[in-house]
Amino acid sequence: MHNGHQFMPANSVLIINSNLVEAIVPLDAAGDDVQYIDGIVCPGFVNAHCHLELSFLHNQIPQQVGMVNFLQAVIQAKNVEPEQVQEAISNAAQQMIANGIVAVGDICNTTNTILEKTKQQLHFTNFIEISGFVPQTAAQRLEQGIAVQQQFLQKNLNATIVPHAPYSVSEQLMQAIFNHNTSHVSLHYLESEAEVNFLQNATGDFQQLFKSINVAIDFFKGYSTIVNYNNNLPKFDQLLFVHTTQLDQAIITNITTNFTNPSFCICPNANLYIGNKLPPLDLMAANNLNICIGTDSLASNWSLDIKAEIKTIQQHYPNIKLETILKWATFNGAKALNITNQYGSFEVGKIGKIVII
Repeated sequence: MHNGHQFMPANSVLIINSNLVEAIVPLDAAGDDVQYIDGIVCPGFVNAHCHLELSFLHNQIPQQVGMVNFLQAVIQAKNVEPEQVQEAISNAAQQMIANGIVAVGDICNTTNTILEKTKQQLHFTNFIEISGFVPQTAAQRLEQGIAVQQQFLQKNLNATIVPHAPYSVSEQLMQAIFNHNTSHVSLHYLESEAEVNFLQNATGDFQQLFKSINVAIDFFKGYSTIVNYNNNLPKFDQLLFVHTTQLDQAIITNITTNFTNPSFCICPNANLYIGNKLPPLDLMAANNLNICIGTDSLASNWSLDIKAEIKTIQQHYPNIKLETILKWATFNGAKALNITNQYGSFEVGKIGKIVII
C-alpha cells in the first residue's frame, strides 16, 4: 500500500467506512473481514492539468509537429456540432474515472464543460484561462474571462481566473489577473525551445504564429533571460508551472527563491506527442520540487490516463523510484490544486477512493 506519501509496511490494512478513510492499522488489529489485494493500493489519482473542452480534437492533430504548429492546429480546428463537443467531453470524463482519476485541474477557455461538471462525478478545480499579448487589450480580455467565470459560479462550480502562458499574456494583463486573483494560478510555462527563443530575444517560430493570426507585436523586444521574465511576474501566492520542459538550475533557483508554494506539473505523454521533449525530471527531483502529473488534453495525448504517464516516466527516468512517482500522482497533485483536505492521501476523514495497480 502507498498512502500518498510513501509505501506502508506490508501488513498494513486500510479501513474505509462510508467512503471515508477511518484508519490504517496492522493486520493483527484489523479483525477478520479483511480483503486481500493483489497489487499496489494507493489513493485515487489527481490529474493536475487537463483541457477537457478539447476532447473533440482526439486524433485530429498530427504528432510531433512542434508547439507552434500544434497551437495553430488548435486555433484553426474546424467547428463541430455542440452535441459532438458534449459527447466527447462526457466520454473523456468517463475515461478519467475508469482510469482511477478522482480530481482534475481543468483549463477552461469556454463554458463547454459546465454541463458535465454539474454531474459531480469528478472533483474539478476550474482554471478560467485568458490570454492577450497586446497590452491595450488587457482590460477587455480580463472582462471576457470574468464573464466565463460567472457562468461557472452560477452553477455552483469553483472558477479561478488564470493566465495562459508567457508568450500569450502581456505584463499588463498578467498584472490585471493578479489584481483580480493573487493566488492559486496555473501557467503554461517553458513548453518548448521556441518559447524560450521568443521570451529571451523575440525571435523564432512564435513570431510566425502572431503573424498568422494578424497580431502585431513589434513592441516586444524580449527579456534577455528567462530569469528576467520571471522577475517581471507578479508574486502569486500559489503558482502551478505546467509542462516545464526547458527548466534549468538557474530558473529553478529563481522560482523557488522568489515564489511561495510553487508546483510543477509534468505531462510527459503530451510533451512527447507535441514536441518529443521531456522535462528534466532528474534535476527537478534533485531540487525537491512539488512535482505533480497531468495528462493535458486528448488533442495532445493518446489517453487521459495517469498510469500511462507513470509508465512513461519509468521508461525514461528509471532512477526515479515508483514510491516517489506515486506521490507525484496523488498527494502532490492535491497539494498543487489546494485540495489536500479531501484528496491525495489515506488520512483519517479523507475521501476513501482507491486505485489498485
